[in-house]
Amino acid sequence: NGATTASGDRLAALWLAMSQRIAGRTAHEVKNALNAVAVNLEVVRSRLARAAAEPDATPQPSPAAAARFADVASTQLEALSGLAEAMLTLARAPREPADVQQLLAPLAVVFDAVARSDGGSLRLSGSDGGAAAPVAAPSLAVRLALAAALDAAVGRGRAVTCAVDGTSTPPRVYLSWLGAVPATAVSADVVAAVGDCGVTIAPDDTTSAAGAITIDFDGASAAAAAAPTGRPRGGGGPSNQDQ
Repeated sequence: NGATTASGDRLAALWLAMSQRIAGRTAHEVKNALNAVAVNLEVVRSRLARAAAEPDATPQPSPAAAARFADVASTQLEALSGLAEAMLTLARAPREPADVQQLLAPLAVVFDAVARSDGGSLRLSGSDGGAAAPVAAPSLAVRLALAAALDAAVGRGRAVTCAVDGTSTPPRVYLSWLGAVPATAVSADVVAAVGDCGVTIAPDDTTSAAGAITIDFDGASAAAAAAPTGRPRGGGGPSNQDQ
């Protein structure tokens, strides 16, 4: 069906643009972490070299002090490893059927790094304890909606909470933060594209003391039922080129 093929192509194109934006936002954090690793390892190297060159010097460099710098470097490398794994996951086509928790996990890693680099934070919470949260919408539409909402909410030092309410059917995702700093607007093209798949992104800017973005999947079942057999789901091949 030409209409559903066009819809899948549209989702894939929007996800490609979003993935490029995510890569751009994380590049600064990767560079900072690599610089921290290099600086701390250089301190360890220089202290060990000085100890070897001046074995009779008093006082001798403390092994414990050098170990602290090595520990910092190790922590940064662990964070980089997690970030790289998350980015690789986002570069692959998402699996069907869509599961909100699985699709959110790598995005949370990436946007937490973005938030921290800007003096903010991203905290995950949910009454379902991380249990599976399946929805009827195509996985690429769900991933795009989650990424667009997080991209809008995270930044400018905001402390953002992302809650997945798995007790509702279908589940609901709720992003919230305190402070009068408004979120960046979610792209109208993204809102329309995921909306065609039954996913609603709704900002709540009714108060100056806090902000929120809600993602609902109420229309996904109806959209899926109305789609013809053989509907392409998730964008398949094009999303493999994201990274």
